[in-house]
Amino acid sequence: MILAVGVSTTLLLGCAGGGAQQYALDPSGYSYQYDRLADSVTLASARTVSSATSSLSVTMLTYEQSVSEQDFAYLTNVYAPLRLEDLLDSICSQKFGVTPPVAKVPTASFSVDGARVGMILAGQLGWVFGVNQDYCTGGDLKAVFMASKQIAGVPWIVESKRSIHMMKNGTFEFETMPGFAMVTAPGQQDHYTSGLLVVKGHHRIEAPVNVSRLSSSAEFNAVYSPTFFINPALE
Repeated sequence: MILAVGVSTTLLLGCAGGGAQQYALDPSGYSYQYDRLADSVTLASARTVSSATSSLSVTMLTYEQSVSEQDFAYLTNVYAPLRLEDLLDSICSQKFGVTPPVAKVPTASFSVDGARVGMILAGQLGWVFGVNQDYCTGGDLKAVFMASKQIAGVPWIVESKRSIHMMKNGTFEFETMPGFAMVTAPGQQDHYTSGLLVVKGHHRIEAPVNVSRLSSSAEFNAVYSPTFFINPALE
């Protein structure tokens, strides 16, 4: 079983360096703060969306989760591909526009509590970073997406208590992790990357978690259902 985690290769100016040094991280890259996010997740439903102009199918997952302000600060600082403040300043100063999570399927959007949330997504060699659009116009920092080689190297499935199995017509289709989403790598419309989506507070979230090609018209009628898979090594 594979958790799809990829990287991006487009340019975003920013300072080199990791997350803020005051946040300690286990050598494996795994964290108890992520455990708390994952433990809070309650699965609701899944559906697929597509576009008349592409042959892509996007699996959307709806779930509830709760992230405290302290855990939000920890997760965004530790897993940000560069220094968090530098990334935020760079994205806002360069006035990037809202980016559809999946470029060829614009209806596959992030939503929080039933309302669509515009995200600004940008990237450089090896990572993708996104932030809620209204942050750059004086709003609160409340949603962050992060994909990087650092995140790809974390043994999420091995260390986590549970992962998410997506079933298609009752048969296993793919595996992902609580709190993960999939987006188009900026500048590469046919490359998709999984990363950590962290939303502050208690919310009902819908996010794209997998992108695949439609193989037949029967795909439109497929029934998707999410279920937790308990890590047998930690039982």
